[in-house]
Amino acid sequence: MSNVSVIIPIYNVEKYLKKCLESVANQTLQDIEIICINDGSTDGSFDILKNFSQKDPRFVIINKQNEGVSVARNVGLKKVTSPYLMFLDADDYLTPNACEALYNKIKTTKSDIVNFKGYEISDECIKETYYNPSLEKFEKSNDLNDLLPVLTYCWNKIYKTTFLKNSKVAFPKGIKTAEDGVFSLLLHFKKPKYSNFLDVPLIYYRRNNINSATTNTKNCIATDIEAFKYLIEQTSFAEQNLEVQLAIVDKFLDGAVYYWNTYPQNRKFYLKDLKKYNEIISEKFNKNKVLPLFINEYKKKVLQQIFSIKNDSTKTHKIITILGLKIKFKKK
Repeated sequence: MSNVSVIIPIYNVEKYLKKCLESVANQTLQDIEIICINDGSTDGSFDILKNFSQKDPRFVIINKQNEGVSVARNVGLKKVTSPYLMFLDADDYLTPNACEALYNKIKTTKSDIVNFKGYEISDECIKETYYNPSLEKFEKSNDLNDLLPVLTYCWNKIYKTTFLKNSKVAFPKGIKTAEDGVFSLLLHFKKPKYSNFLDVPLIYYRRNNINSATTNTKNCIATDIEAFKYLIEQTSFAEQNLEVQLAIVDKFLDGAVYYWNTYPQNRKFYLKDLKKYNEIISEKFNKNKVLPLFINEYKKKVLQQIFSIKNDSTKTHKIITILGLKIKFKKK
């Protein structure tokens, strides 16, 4: 039996896949199981997988029709034979000692879940991920707001296989974004024993992959709403106290704020989704603090595009906007 299983869902990532698989194959802990689920890729991903599996018997290749990342991970879970497991996205890669360091940590601490740090790659720039500072106080805090930045991912953790399987928690089918956040929160409700690996980051996490679900920025809030609805309909969520529930509501709303501020060109698409968010939150939690701010800001911007008078940056000219046409006049 291997010591650690690494589950890798794969869909059209030929650009990054080789680096990902090499990072796992070359781990200092060699006694590992590498479960690769090809989720109906139409590019050269499956050929890359076959090449690796022919050279290395530790690779377990599962070829299936496309059903989404949640189903792929659930399929991988059923194939695990190791006492500990990790999830790795196919466009990310591990540091050479990641599996060994995490295996030793989770085994010696007898933990159910060990959280670890990561590097974020965005536009080929590498930096430590924003949740790393949160990791420092994770074990000491009982405030869910301190825990959420770390909880809402599955790729920054190693799990005890028996705990995960006994929990009966699976990734939600049909959810396109925030599915790992839902999974991690439902696991958290099972009260696992956590530990943290704090020395150095152990994974390189890639943002803005063209095939990532979150790259379709027009639908980001809509797909997050589906994840949110799924989560709040679960019995284990209903069993949490109101303070915990509202902390999770705020976490999802923070995501909406992020999308609103980051992709202003999509705000006309986001408005209808925010109204839906507002209806759900108002009905279930009597909470109505975010949507009016979004709408007022959006209306103000639209009105400014129709008609506005303002000074330019030098304050020497007036700029009049009429139906999108800008006319500049020198001030007297």
